Amino acid sequence: MIRQLVKLCWNRKRSQALVAVEVFFSFLVVFAVMTVVVYNLDNYRRPLGFDYKDVLNVNLGSLSDIVAEHDGRSSSTAREESRRLLREVQELDAVEGAAGMAVPAFDLTGMTDEVEHGGRRFESYNDEVTDDFAQVMRIRVTQGRWFEAADDALPYTPVLVNERLKHDLFGSEDPLGQNIAPKPDEHALGRNGGQAPEFRVVGVFTDFREDGELQGPEPYFLKRSRVAGAGASPYYNLVVRVRPGTPASFEERLLERLRAVSPGHTFQVDPLTKMRRSMMTLKLVPLLAAALVAGFMLVMVALGMVGVLWQSVARRRREIGLRRALGATGRGVSLQVLGELLVVATAGLLVGVALAVQFPLLGVVGWVSTGVYATAIALAALVIYGLTVVAALYPSWLATQVQPAEALHYE
Repeated sequence: MIRQLVKLCWNRKRSQALVAVEVFFSFLVVFAVMTVVVYNLDNYRRPLGFDYKDVLNVNLGSLSDIVAEHDGRSSSTAREESRRLLREVQELDAVEGAAGMAVPAFDLTGMTDEVEHGGRRFESYNDEVTDDFAQVMRIRVTQGRWFEAADDALPYTPVLVNERLKHDLFGSEDPLGQNIAPKPDEHALGRNGGQAPEFRVVGVFTDFREDGELQGPEPYFLKRSRVAGAGASPYYNLVVRVRPGTPASFEERLLERLRAVSPGHTFQVDPLTKMRRSMMTLKLVPLLAAALVAGFMLVMVALGMVGVLWQSVARRRREIGLRRALGATGRGVSLQVLGELLVVATAGLLVGVALAVQFPLLGVVGWVSTGVYATAIALAALVIYGLTVVAALYPSWLATQVQPAEALHYE
């Protein structure tokens, strides 16, 4: 049966070639969309690494605003002011805990730094946080320890790496006590007074996907923000965990408290749930737009298939009438029309799949796993086959309406 269908399609290869080409390009479009969809769904099901519920982010102003000299404040004064603000927030009754950090979660302004160990060098996301950050954001340490007040006396900067960075940088080696700062060049040594920076690993944590559930698993490390000393810096954001059930009116109370401590300064308070929604919207809009474009293209392809099959049935009424006269049932004729279209669609799909499998083999997009590619290929093929069946429904029904006597009209 299949051999006969292939032979029939081959005999009409010129007229069927256009359908195969349409299927090929449609598969590539659907494959691209499915890859993005499966990748994001795979990310969404992964643990976020922190708890954003009942947490407020307090923005203390931009870096240039906090450390600026034009208003008469020195950098040390800015440090003390940000610490005084943190202490004031921690004393509020509705606050379970508060911590300082450089860049908040669900924000587009992330920080990256190079890390190095054993000749391997990677670009890694990172952030600078205070000692209470793990408690406020409920981060789970899987190896080693979290930051503590005694770290102020250390001659190096203690850091915690996430499981992904541990795997990429150390493999099976124990990361604790290792230095991950890249070797500086001569210019960097000159700027640092001849001292090479040192980021020493003191612990490992599960993850911290600061851009939300749709962000892929990225290498990440957290640096400790020094409380005092030459390396101390101001806090640019405060994360505040409030008690469950705290009303939204608390945000205004918090703002009033901050303004009383630092008059004339601008603050912004946003729940992390609100920031998360904004981030999700920002990421989902282009995905929905791409899916809409792909949907329109599939509709056009389906209409093209219907047109080609309709024309094919109209031209083959004599052939179909003779088949009916020889005893073929309407169901048999319908299955023949559907089978021919599936054979043509399979030809286009085989070429498309052969091209798609090159992506994981060549590592064209390294952040997408082989499993995501395989799932996307399978789903794209199912969509194309489903589209083929739907497109063949009406033309195959038309073929069943051809009566055996109609073959005599062509004698």
